[in-house]
Amino acid sequence: MIFITTIFKLIYIHIAFSVFGIDHEYFYIARANYFSDLGMFNHAIGNYKKALEFSDDPKVLAALAWCYSQIDQLDISLRYYREANKIKPDNIDISIGLAYVELYNGNISQSKNIVNNISLDTYSEKHTNEISNLHKLINEAENK
Repeated sequence: MIFITTIFKLIYIHIAFSVFGIDHEYFYIARANYFSDLGMFNHAIGNYKKALEFSDDPKVLAALAWCYSQIDQLDISLRYYREANKIKPDNIDISIGLAYVELYNGNISQSKNIVNNISLDTYSEKHTNEISNLHKLINEAENK
């Protein structure tokens, strides 16, 4: 069902771009998000990169980083997460993504520092669960 819905969304975004002239950045971000939803990460990557030609939005950089992490290109993922984090260091979602990729790249102390520097008053229950999971994974990695 999600596949069919996403295909219709892709068709809609193409029509909206052609007929109504939505801006290029939004067009490529929307396409990338839909491809990502379908697990078509290489297509999503291409569209996020195209969107970056029109903007340096740190959320787009983080989404690009996440896609690279999904296809096990962790070095590239790390580069994009670090770039996004430089632009928006207070974005908790970017910080959490960066902490995971740092950890998976073997940078345990960097991951720990990122997690410890996340402000306690900025996150939701979803973030609490992610941070708890990161603490658990970091402790496991430190005890190996």
